Amino acid sequence: MSDFFKEFQRLREKTPQIGFHGYQNTNSEYSDFIYHSKNSYLCFDGDYYEKCMYCYDSFKNKFCADCGYIQNSELLYECVDCVNCYNSDYLQDCKQTSESFLGYDLVGCNQCFGCVGLRHKQHYIFNKPFSKEEYTARIAELKKQPISKLYAEFEKIKQTVPHLYSRQFQTEKSFGDHLFNCQRCYCCYDCEGMQQCGYMYRVYNIYGERTADSWDSGTSVDLQLCYQTYFVGKGYNCNFCFYCEFARDCEYCDSCFHSEKLFGCVGLNRKSFCILNKQYSEKDWYEKTAQIKQELRAAGLYGDWPKWGQT
Repeated sequence: MSDFFKEFQRLREKTPQIGFHGYQNTNSEYSDFIYHSKNSYLCFDGDYYEKCMYCYDSFKNKFCADCGYIQNSELLYECVDCVNCYNSDYLQDCKQTSESFLGYDLVGCNQCFGCVGLRHKQHYIFNKPFSKEEYTARIAELKKQPISKLYAEFEKIKQTVPHLYSRQFQTEKSFGDHLFNCQRCYCCYDCEGMQQCGYMYRVYNIYGERTADSWDSGTSVDLQLCYQTYFVGKGYNCNFCFYCEFARDCEYCDSCFHSEKLFGCVGLNRKSFCILNKQYSEKDWYEKTAQIKQELRAAGLYGDWPKWGQT
């Protein structure tokens, strides 16, 4: 390992670490990596949770529990990969669906039970239509049965309905899954509002700008010209950064905020032209970073995260 990476590792080890990662949250102490949320319990990796619990990787939801990868939804339980859904349980890959139970790949549906692959349907049970009165009576009986029995019947129906190989909405010339409003993206998953990006996971936008020209990054928002960044918000031209917010022209940084022109820094706020947390003049900073990069390239170490613990 290079002398720079050794110093960077020592700096990370001696700098106090943040116990809770978040921003502008209210009464949500037992969660981590959440932002703009309130009154939520044990939620992780998301934004705008309100009165939610046991949720992860979700965005703009209210009164939801035990859910993952849901967006703009309310009163959901045990749902995954759902968008704009309401008052439903056990849904997967559903959109604009409400008052439903045990559903897969439903779009624009209401009051469906154990259904798969339906579009704009109402009062269906295991993919069969019923009148409103028949539906209500039948549901009352079904809910008395064990969930395991209902799920077994539901799984049988899933085997008979073709599945989409990829879920892309308002997306063009892209390869991946669960993509929303993306253009020319490759190998990207669970992302929204991106352009010309590759190998991205769970990247979207909350500050209004489009993520563009970024590569190999995950669980971040509003990125431009970024590479190998994780838990970074509003990053521009940042490489190899972890948990940084409003960062610009930073490399190998950890937990730095509202800063620019940092190299190998940890725990700084509103700083610029620093290397390993030491202040430099603008001229000296450019010269020193160029020298460090040249040494790292010569050793074949620049361009990736440090291999901690390796010699």
